Amino acid sequence: MTSVLNVDTIANKAGTGPVGLTKQQAAKVHIRANLTTPAITGSFGVSSLVDNYTGSGKPQFTNNFAAADYTVVISVGKSADVLFAELQADVTATTSEHRIMGRNGSEVGDADWDIGTSVCMGDLA
Repeated sequence: MTSVLNVDTIANKAGTGPVGLTKQQAAKVHIRANLTTPAITGSFGVSSLVDNYTGSGKPQFTNNFAAADYTVVISVGKSADVLFAELQADVTATTSEHRIMGRNGSEVGDADWDIGTSVCMGDLA
């Protein structure tokens, strides 16, 4: 027997908020940015992007994480080039931000990249 469920909104039991996820988790923060400009080109849960120095940007979160040990996945790059990324989580990740760093793969030193992305998973405060 096939069932069809057509709804516009699913709310919690009280009808005032979203339903809780069970045995799964959604990304709390994601950002796509041009680290050369710097400019955010797409995001969720990010209020701004701080340009630290060449090759380094810090997304500022709209809501803090409960602890600084959340999961972060990062990539940086540009068209037709190799991707390089570095996250110094123990040093730079806080409950309100983390650092996206681009390294120049063919030369020593940091490099601003056209594309910098990150996705963060964890519990919010």
